[in-house]
Amino acid sequence: KEGAQTEQQKQVSGSGKPKASQLTKLAMVARFALPSILMKLFPKYVGEAFRHTAGSKLGDQDNAVMAGTERWMQARNQVRPMGKWSEEYALLTPSDQGVVAFRRWMDRFGSGGPWDGPMPFHDVRVTQEQLLDRWSGHSKHCSSCRKTVDLFARLATITSNLAIAFGVTALVAVAALHGGPSQVPCVLAVLGLLCHAAHLKFRSAQRRFITGVPAVGEGVPEVDPWKGYH
Repeated sequence: KEGAQTEQQKQVSGSGKPKASQLTKLAMVARFALPSILMKLFPKYVGEAFRHTAGSKLGDQDNAVMAGTERWMQARNQVRPMGKWSEEYALLTPSDQGVVAFRRWMDRFGSGGPWDGPMPFHDVRVTQEQLLDRWSGHSKHCSSCRKTVDLFARLATITSNLAIAFGVTALVAVAALHGGPSQVPCVLAVLGLLCHAAHLKFRSAQRRFITGVPAVGEGVPEVDPWKGYH
């Protein structure tokens, strides 16, 4: 009797817990475990490059905010000249100490430098492509990111060519069999689709190192990863 009650309690206690289906488990593995496994197949510099891109969106936001702030302060300076620089900026973080030290040095030994007095207004409108240009800002100067862009470009070309080859071979196989039953064309077609999916994935990953502009049905800008570094 006690054993039956214990078994019943286990069933009741576990009945309210959500159970993950096999499909959900496979999706979780594909989402989290598979990328880590695949990353081990690439050279070490690829992992380092992806760690660099982890903060790319934050950098894009900083560039957008700083560009807007600069234009706003230049426009305001034409109406009311700025006062003392230390009163115009909020330099609160430890990373600002270098800016503070430089401005104080310029005030002391350079008579304020180029910031002394009203500054001419330059209404330079930066395009979205220029503002979110990760290639010029970081990737082409970083060995790991530059080599990763080059690697993904070559892999995208290889997988694209393989997708075309598998597709053409599947059509030839269908024609050769005269519509007869065979799994060969289906296998070739699936391989072609997988290669095409890999091609799109490599191009999408390559884009992360080039620009922060979202892709809307347009190709990745063509760049020479080794320009100026040969």
